[in-house]
Amino acid sequence: MKLRVRLVLTPWLVGVGVAAAQPPPDQPPPEPAPPSTTVPTPIPDAVPAPDEGYPRALVARPLLLPSGALEASVAGGAQVSDFGDESVELYSVEPRVKVGVGGAELELASTLVMNTEQTIGDITITTERWARAFAAGRIGIAPETSLGVELTMFAPTADNPAYQGRAVIAHKAHLAAQSAVELSGFAGALRTTFTAADGDTTTTTVQLGGQLRAQAQIAPLVGIEGRAQLAYFNRTGDSMLDPIFGAGEGLAQDYGIRLVGSIAPELDAFGGVDFLGVGSTDVKLFTVGVAYRRVP
Repeated sequence: MKLRVRLVLTPWLVGVGVAAAQPPPDQPPPEPAPPSTTVPTPIPDAVPAPDEGYPRALVARPLLLPSGALEASVAGGAQVSDFGDESVELYSVEPRVKVGVGGAELELASTLVMNTEQTIGDITITTERWARAFAAGRIGIAPETSLGVELTMFAPTADNPAYQGRAVIAHKAHLAAQSAVELSGFAGALRTTFTAADGDTTTTTVQLGGQLRAQAQIAPLVGIEGRAQLAYFNRTGDSMLDPIFGAGEGLAQDYGIRLVGSIAPELDAFGGVDFLGVGSTDVKLFTVGVAYRRVP
């Protein structure tokens, strides 16, 4: 809210007399008026000063954590994947840690699956308990702009884990007191090895895409974020997943929405849903969690 203050300074009214051409000798000339000691009232700033410390409003938060800050979160997820007329449900827990170091940010995350066996028709799919390990490093290259690298290992304990690497550039723009957007672009590759009766098959998927996050503050301590991601992928090599995920080239779509509430200056609660589409597969991911943050 902008505060407008109209300040009217009323000058001292000084009477000016006109002396006679030759004043009587017994009348001394009038003394000069004393200087005014009126001090103008300062005009307050139109925009209130931001709160000290890390902003509690989602739209006001910086793109990267400040130096010396620590953020730890844990989220529970329920993933529902539709393969034609069949559906598979996965339940997971994901701890995550982020640290601000100088003008950079380091992030580690891991995904643990609770139910490791799913059935699609006559096919039984076994998922590793440790489904994903994630690491990222980002550095600020301009105000609210970062350049980073993200590395993901899928099924780290499996005989043939999958590896994904991405380079990501991101920027956050604060549009107004109650809104902000984050834009990012990425390029990378995913390398996967499948084991079949006739031997191993390796595929490489090139990925190129971008993401938009739109944030709005719907209450002083509650923010909402909508997300849309579109990525081109090109998978080379024979893949056992082609009948499920479709052709080796196409567009992957990813949409999501979440709410973030600041319970305390150092504690957030969040929840949301994501919709993913690759080929003939539709995936819905429901997430709820809490995040603790310590800022020096």
